[in-house]
Amino acid sequence: MRRRDFLQVTSAASLLAATPLKAAFVTPATTAAGVVISGISPKTNPRDLEAAIEAFELNGVWLTCVIDLPSDDHPAEDYLDLVRSLETFGSNVEIAANVPDLAELTPYFQARRTFEAKRLLTSLFSNSRQVQTVACEPREKFTQPLGVRSASVRNVLVLPADDGSTQTEKWPNGVVRAYGGFRLENGKSVPQVEAAPGKENRTLYYLSAEDIAGASQNTAGTDWLSAIAEELSLRELNGDISLMTVSDMQLRDDFKYQRFFAVIVDQGEGSAQFQRELKIAGIPSTILPMRPATEETGDHFWVPRTLPSPGATSVAMEPVSVNCTSGQAFSLKSENSLPPGSLVKLADLATGGFGIDECGALSVPAMSLEEIDLSALGIAQDGFIRVPSDQLASRGAREQVLKQLLQLKKQATSRFVTIKELTRAIQIAGPIESRHRNTLVEKSGFIAAPPVSVENEREQLLEDAQTAWEYFRRHTNRSTGLIPASMNTVPGGDVHQAVTMWDVGSHIMALSSARKIGLISEKELKRAMSRILPNIAGRRSQGRLLPQGWIRTDRRKWGNKNFDGCDAGRLLACLDAFRRNHGMEDELRKLVESWDLNDIIIDGEIHSVTDGKLHTTYRSHCAHYSALAFRNWGFDVKSPYETFADQSRVDGEMALLEAVAWIGPLGAEPLLLEAMELGMSDESAYLADVLFNAQVEEFRETGKLVCVSETPVDRAPWFIYQGLQLDSQKRRWALDTVGDSVEFLTEDAAEEFLAVSAKAAFLWASYMPSGYSNKLIDLVRMNAKQGLAVKRDGSRVGHQPSDEAVQQGRFSGTVRTDDGVNRTFFDVDVYFVKSLQTAKALVDVFDFKNTHPSL
Repeated sequence: MRRRDFLQVTSAASLLAATPLKAAFVTPATTAAGVVISGISPKTNPRDLEAAIEAFELNGVWLTCVIDLPSDDHPAEDYLDLVRSLETFGSNVEIAANVPDLAELTPYFQARRTFEAKRLLTSLFSNSRQVQTVACEPREKFTQPLGVRSASVRNVLVLPADDGSTQTEKWPNGVVRAYGGFRLENGKSVPQVEAAPGKENRTLYYLSAEDIAGASQNTAGTDWLSAIAEELSLRELNGDISLMTVSDMQLRDDFKYQRFFAVIVDQGEGSAQFQRELKIAGIPSTILPMRPATEETGDHFWVPRTLPSPGATSVAMEPVSVNCTSGQAFSLKSENSLPPGSLVKLADLATGGFGIDECGALSVPAMSLEEIDLSALGIAQDGFIRVPSDQLASRGAREQVLKQLLQLKKQATSRFVTIKELTRAIQIAGPIESRHRNTLVEKSGFIAAPPVSVENEREQLLEDAQTAWEYFRRHTNRSTGLIPASMNTVPGGDVHQAVTMWDVGSHIMALSSARKIGLISEKELKRAMSRILPNIAGRRSQGRLLPQGWIRTDRRKWGNKNFDGCDAGRLLACLDAFRRNHGMEDELRKLVESWDLNDIIIDGEIHSVTDGKLHTTYRSHCAHYSALAFRNWGFDVKSPYETFADQSRVDGEMALLEAVAWIGPLGAEPLLLEAMELGMSDESAYLADVLFNAQVEEFRETGKLVCVSETPVDRAPWFIYQGLQLDSQKRRWALDTVGDSVEFLTEDAAEEFLAVSAKAAFLWASYMPSGYSNKLIDLVRMNAKQGLAVKRDGSRVGHQPSDEAVQQGRFSGTVRTDDGVNRTFFDVDVYFVKSLQTAKALVDVFDFKNTHPSL
C-alpha cells in the first residue's frame, strides 16, 4: 500500500466512529519504510539537497530530513539558503531536529533541549513547520525518552553507527524510539528486509548530507539516488513495503497513537451556556478567567495536579504572575493559595513553543479551530483548543463551533480531556521535577514568623547559649585546649577523645561566637586559640604536610596520618571567619600556607588521603561548602552545586537538584553553616528552600516534625547523615553513613534513626524564621535542654521528654529508664550539654540575627 493511500484510508476510518481503526490500517505483513537524510547543516549545498529530494519525490518516496541546530559556529542566518530550498517541498518532506546528546540526558533536560530545538527550527521556517521527530547519536547507556513527550515529540531516532535491522520500542507516554537501519550507498542495491509474519514491521534507510554531496553537479550525481528511489517505489507497488515519513509511522495500529485536546473558553457572553452544551456533548471544558495580560503575567496559569471528580466539566485554572528575570531567583505569585500542580503557559502554535520553557512552564499551544486540520492526521499536535467569547454570542455561532468540535471528536486518534488530564499526560512527573514544583508552591505561600519581642528573644537565646557553653567550660582539656566532640554524660558513659578537623573548626567558631556575645573575654579567646593551633599544625606523610584526619583531645600533637578534604574545608571556613572577626591574620595565614593543600587539589577537585591514597570528595555535600572555604584562602577549586551559570535560573535549579540526588540525602549541614560562616550562595539558598519546604510539607500532611541533619548515634553505625532523598518517588527521609554501610541504607533504618536535630532547629530558626521553625525551637527547648543524670540508687534527675513529644519528633539515642527498658529519647548531638556543634549553632543564632537584621 502506498503512503498516500495509507493516509487516506486511516483518515477516512478515523472519521467513521463505527469503523474499527485497526481494520483500516496496513496489513501486519507489510513493512513500514522510511528514508532519512541526516547531517544537514549550513555546510550542506542547498542545490545538492534539492536534487536528492527531487530524485526521491519523482518516485513517490517521502523523506525525513534531520537538521543540525544553529550554534555559535553556525548562527541562524547561515541557514537561510538551506531553509529556502526545503520550503519548496510540501508535507512529503518531514523536518526533524538533531539533538546529539539526547540519549544521555535526564527527562527534564530532554524536554528543555527538545523545546529549544523545536523553537529554533520553527523560527527558521516561514510556514511554521511542526517538528514531531528528533534524532540523536548512539550512546553506551540510554536514558528513558520521557521528556520529549512534553514537547509533543513522539519519535526519537537513534542514528545508527552500523547497518542492522530496525528495532522500535514504545513507551507508555506514547513516544517511539527507533534503533538501527541501513545505509543507502552509491552502486549498491537497497538491502532486502523480510517481513516477520503476525507482527508489525518497520525499517529505516539512511543517507547523510555527505552522501549526496555533488548530486546537483552532473547527471551521474542523481542517477544512483534515482535508482534507489525507483527500487523502493517498485517494492511498495509490489506490496512489500509502505513508504512514509518517520512521523507517519506513529499512525501504525500497534503504536495506538492518540493526541489530546483540552477546550478552554474565554470568559464572556455565552461562555457559560456553551460550557453546558459541551457537557451534554461529552466534551470537557474550562472557562478561562479574564485578566489583563501584562509583560509580567503573560498567559501563565497554575493547574492543580489532582484530577476532577467524574463527570466534572469545569477545572480550576488559577492565573499566576511569574518572575523569570535572568540572574534572579524564579518565583510566582497568585491571589489564592496554590495546591501541588503545574505551571502552564498558553503559547502560540506558530512559535513552535511546545514543552518546558526556560521558566519551567509547560508551554502548550492554544490553537483555534482554524489552525487544526480536521481532515487529516498530518500534525501530531496535542494542545488547547481556545474558543474566543466573540464566537459564542449567538446560538447559531455556538452551534457552528460545537459542530466543528464534534467532527474532531469523531476522529479515533483524537481525545478530548480536561486540562488536568492533558497536563498530567505530557508533564514530566519524576520525583525531582515534582520536588521543584512543590518547592515553588511552598515558597509562593511562605508565611514568616509573627513578630516577637527582640529583647525577649535575645534573653531566650542567651540562656540557650549559656546552657550550651557550659559543655565547653566543663570539658575543655586544659593542656591541649581541645574538647571531645561528643560524650555520654550518664555515669560510666563513653567519651570520644578523638576529634576531626571539622570538630576543631566548630570549636573555633564557638569560641568566636562566645566572645561576640560576652560569654568569654578577649584574653580568654586568645589563650584558647594559642592552645588549639599547635595541635592542628599537621603531620607530614608521603611528602605532604596536611592537617590530620583526627587528633586526640587528651594528648598534645597526637593523631593519625590521614587527611580529610571535607573536614579541612570546615577548618578553613572557621579560620577565615576567625581572622575576619578577631584578627590573627598573619598567624593564621602562616599556618594555612604551611600546609601542602595544592597537592590534594586535582582537576579542581579536593581530595582526601586515606592510607596514602587519594580519594575525591567531589561527590559529597561538603564539596560546595569546602570549595567556598578553600577559595577564601586563594585556592582554585570547583563545586558540584554551581549549576546556575550560562543557563536559565530554572534550568540551573533543576541541574542542582539532579546533582544533589546524585550525591545523596540533603540535610541542614553544611548547608546552613554556609549561611552562618561564609555567607549564603545562591545555590545553597535554593537548596535550603527545598529542604525547609519539604519539612513543612511533611508536617502539614502527617503532623510529624522533621528536622534532619548529620549526627552521631550511640550504636553502629555511630555517625549518620540524615536528609531528604530527592530522587525517591515518594518523599523520603533517608540516611547515609561513613563508608556507605549497606545494612543501614534502608527505609527501616532511616525511620529507626530519624531524629529531630536541636542544632538544625536553631539554625532554621535563625535562617528561616517561621511558624514551623518556632515549633522546632519550642520542641527542643522543652525536651532536650537538660541532662538526665542517674543517681547511685538508679533514680533519675533532670528533664525527660514527654510521650507526646516523642510522638511529635523523636530524639534518638538510648537511655535506660527505671523499668530497665532502653527507650529512644536523646541523641548525643541533640542533647544540649553534650553537643559541641549545638553550642556553635546556639551561639551563632543570636550572632547571625544581629548581623542580618532583615531576618
